Amino acid sequence: MSEQDTVSHTAILCVEPDTESRTLLAELLTDYELIFAPTAFEALSNLNRRAFHAYVLELWLPDWSGPSLCREIRKLDPHAPVVLCTEAAQDRERARAMRAGATACFCKLTESTELRSRLRAFVRLAELDSLQAKPAAQSALEKELDRRLTRTQCDVETIDAATLASIERTARSRTLVAFLGTRGARAHFDAWWPTAFDNALSARISSSSPSGLVRHQTTPPQETIAGQMGTQFRTTADI
Repeated sequence: MSEQDTVSHTAILCVEPDTESRTLLAELLTDYELIFAPTAFEALSNLNRRAFHAYVLELWLPDWSGPSLCREIRKLDPHAPVVLCTEAAQDRERARAMRAGATACFCKLTESTELRSRLRAFVRLAELDSLQAKPAAQSALEKELDRRLTRTQCDVETIDAATLASIERTARSRTLVAFLGTRGARAHFDAWWPTAFDNALSARISSSSPSGLVRHQTTPPQETIAGQMGTQFRTTADI
């Protein structure tokens, strides 16, 4: 995948109440998928539904301040780029933004070009950090799967949907802690997780059965084990 393809799949949450400023951001950041929210409340609603690769926040919002929203974002996504913008970014406002955990603070009117170039660099750095976070997260995932499967003493070949869902929830939680703890960003974790869990579980299924297991033929190839709790596994001898 080219750098341009990677950028085009990057989602940025832009929290901006001003119509003209939203238009400016849309023209400035044409390479990205932009999701706009006019208030902090709507921003948090969006964040609860999904993670984003970066966040662009107005310093002053109708229902809250940008720095306060930044602090809330940092509780859920401590390493994704968070950029604060305002029409007149004075030194004290920049300092306030940085204390809240912002990656940078820019003046929309005079530093728009710098905002675009620096944001691209921030997004790329977060991608590289997340790539480096995967080995620790993979190790945490495998350890948690082994721990849960041993504790439940269940046959991995015939594991029921409810048990599998419980195992995935616990494994995801522990793996996310490891991923964030090594400077990964949540959007990259969310993209990596389904395949990582599916592969780790499939490896344990394969190693537990000499004859091997296959999925039901009607299962769409893009679905993961974690996302198809009702899918039945059959041995090749049964087909």
